[in-house]
Amino acid sequence: MLADRDSESWDESAEDVEEKTRDLMGKAMSESQTTSDKESAKQRYTSDDIANATDASAPDRVGETFERIQIRMEDILGSVEDAAQSVEPGIDEKVSEVISTTSKRLKGAGLGVFATRAVSIVRQELQEGLSGSATMEPIYRSIGEGKSEVRDIITKASRGAIRAINRTTGQLQSKLFKMYTRVQELETSAEDLRSQVREWRSRANELEDLIQSKEQSLSRLEFRISQMQEDHHELEATLDEKDEEISALRGQLSEARSQIEQKEELIASLDAAEELVDDYEKRTKELSSVKGQLTEMEEKVSQKEERITTLEEGLHELRDDNAALKETIDELSDNLASVRGTAKSRKSEIESLEEQLQELRARWEMLYQVAEEEPDFKAYFLIADKEHTWLPLTHLSKALGIPTVRLRRDLQRFVDVGLIELEGDKVRPRKLSDVAEEVAGAEDRIFQKARESILGSVTEEETGDDSVSEEQTESEDETKTEDGTATEESEEETNEDSEMS
Repeated sequence: MLADRDSESWDESAEDVEEKTRDLMGKAMSESQTTSDKESAKQRYTSDDIANATDASAPDRVGETFERIQIRMEDILGSVEDAAQSVEPGIDEKVSEVISTTSKRLKGAGLGVFATRAVSIVRQELQEGLSGSATMEPIYRSIGEGKSEVRDIITKASRGAIRAINRTTGQLQSKLFKMYTRVQELETSAEDLRSQVREWRSRANELEDLIQSKEQSLSRLEFRISQMQEDHHELEATLDEKDEEISALRGQLSEARSQIEQKEELIASLDAAEELVDDYEKRTKELSSVKGQLTEMEEKVSQKEERITTLEEGLHELRDDNAALKETIDELSDNLASVRGTAKSRKSEIESLEEQLQELRARWEMLYQVAEEEPDFKAYFLIADKEHTWLPLTHLSKALGIPTVRLRRDLQRFVDVGLIELEGDKVRPRKLSDVAEEVAGAEDRIFQKARESILGSVTEEETGDDSVSEEQTESEDETKTEDGTATEESEEETNEDSEMS
């Protein structure tokens, strides 16, 4: 019975010790997990800051990150070890309590010397089996193994990540070279497009000036036509007046003839009287003068009719010239609209290319900040600053502090992509224009063909515009000549009218 109670009390005490141990371990793990979460948040923030910084290389940042992770894992295992060490005194105290309780019970059972012997045996067994150091030894050993495994895992992961970053950095560097070459291409294309836009703008301005001059000439011609129409109406009115005068003179002539006939009859009947003879002579003189005036008036009327016919023909010619000028202006307006549309499309293309150029420049600046700390990029930048002059590799290796063999191996990538030339122990940069021409030769040829076709169409338009301008000049000269002739004739008609009056 006593042995059963002792075994039950020992089982209960062992279960209490295990439960307390589990509680302490769980508390330590939860505290370490909370601290780990906080530290990982800080670590993420620090990693973001390091990723945004440009004063350290990517492999160094990754190495620092893995070192911090290793330190944090070791801190977690250390906290677990500290928790286990804090549990060890409690286990020893609990074992001592169990031994004292068992000793009291055995002594109370009246066993005498056997009780003392049994207590010593129990104490020895419990101290050997449930001592704090013996109980916690597997935990300490597991913690030590965990630390070594953490170091091994972190070291391997760090090396793998650094290798991957170096591989990615090499890919980014090749992309950087391609992007830089593309930037140079786009800059050259943008300059060509800007020159073309300037040419199109100057051509558009010339066409606008030509259209304005055509419009001014057209307005002058319209004004001249209106004046000629007014002159025509005035001449028609004058002709009507002259017709009335001619009809009146013809009436007077018919009356004079009738009077002459009467006089002749009177003379024939009266056998000529002196008075009648005088009257006859007088009437004859008046008749001859009237006939002369009638002849002059008929000549003037015929001249006026010829002048009216000439003016009508000139008016028809001016109307035809006006229609031709309108057609020419419509054609020039269509050409100007097409030129403006082409210029607008060119302008939109230039704006899109400038936006791409700005993006590539910004990307190049950011990549340049990342790449300028790399040794091979430092070597390339030093070579590129020499402006196509040969540079010995020994001088460059001394300046960078790296061996010549490694320098040659690092520069081989730049030789492969065509950025530098390497001959023996000398190196020099290649012109980026040559590199761009080699990379984009086909695109340049296509662009040149398109440009030649555009320039050919512009030349044809200029030839057509020159012919139109020559025709317009000839028509204006003819109009001026006709205007001068019409002015002189109108002055002559005015003088004749004044003489008639």
